[in-house]
Amino acid sequence: MTFRLVLFTTALFGFAGCFGDSPQYRYDRDPRPGSALYTPPDPPPSLAECAPDGATWDEVRNLYENTEWSIHELITCGRVQVRLTQSLLAIVLASNEEIFRGDTFERVSEYANTFGVDLEAPFDRHEDGRWSMPIPAAAPGSVFWVQFFEPGKSDPILADPFDLDSYLTGVRVETTRTLDEMLSDLWERNVFSFYWETEGPLASLLNGGEPVSNPFEVEVSIADIASLVYPSLVDADADFGPLTSLVDAEMISCVELSDDRGGSHVEYRADGRRGSIGEIAGAGSVSFDIDQIRATDGIHELVGDAEDLRFLGVKNLAGEIFYRLRGPNLDLEVISDFGDGNEWPVTTWMCADPRPPYSSSPKYSM
Repeated sequence: MTFRLVLFTTALFGFAGCFGDSPQYRYDRDPRPGSALYTPPDPPPSLAECAPDGATWDEVRNLYENTEWSIHELITCGRVQVRLTQSLLAIVLASNEEIFRGDTFERVSEYANTFGVDLEAPFDRHEDGRWSMPIPAAAPGSVFWVQFFEPGKSDPILADPFDLDSYLTGVRVETTRTLDEMLSDLWERNVFSFYWETEGPLASLLNGGEPVSNPFEVEVSIADIASLVYPSLVDADADFGPLTSLVDAEMISCVELSDDRGGSHVEYRADGRRGSIGEIAGAGSVSFDIDQIRATDGIHELVGDAEDLRFLGVKNLAGEIFYRLRGPNLDLEVISDFGDGNEWPVTTWMCADPRPPYSSSPKYSM
């Protein structure tokens, strides 16, 4: 039961409202750097030698702003991935109905439903081991997906990493305390004794790959479980037993986004770098590589890329995105610099270095 409670807490702060569509704002004055998405109403001095006319400038700044709003989905997807890694142990344990007694599951379900929160991670399973969820704020077909691996192996895990039966089958659980007793003292530890029948396909992820005793014990309090999400609560005496090594499993993620926004069409794929669940959960960050961002308003085209654009937690990204913006008689370079961590970038506009002439009739592949 307690693990369902932690999963609910994680879902409340991590999954609920992760992909909401936000209104776009334009500013009449320069805000504090990195505090808001901002482009000046007139071409900056750095474009003195290549400045477009007023109407064209409005079009290209609109295209750029729409693209950056779409990039902002990396923050929401990064947040989902970090929360998922922090709650994996809770999700695995919560998958076993033996942990619940009496009306405990119904009580937590009713509490969660009050906030409109599902107690299960909102992913769809695919045959290739991918787990995906849609991005409602973007166009249909836009997805965020994750994939898991055993440490050091190249083939993805095809079994369900969220289901305790994938590790051990026929699990029966006995506890020394009730839910009410644990809730009365959040630091009071409960001993969960796990009796099992056979090993599942992911048994090698338990106990560091060593044989798992039968039964095995997990001795934790509600505060110990909450520390999976809130590290400040970590207590060295907490004992998750052979389940601890689950965080050695590795994962990748991907944002595949297509977005129609404000007269612009934006597409990109951002690949989250492979790392262990424990590393991602502990650092609270995800590094993304973007091979190509492509955006167009039908007249102008914005193409960009980024290496190691990092989600740092809460609302921040770090790193730089480099863009080339082209159109009829127009060739600019734009840098979006999130520095060491900002919700929005500081933007630098430049005249592009001379390159082959830009066609006035581009053939967009989007």
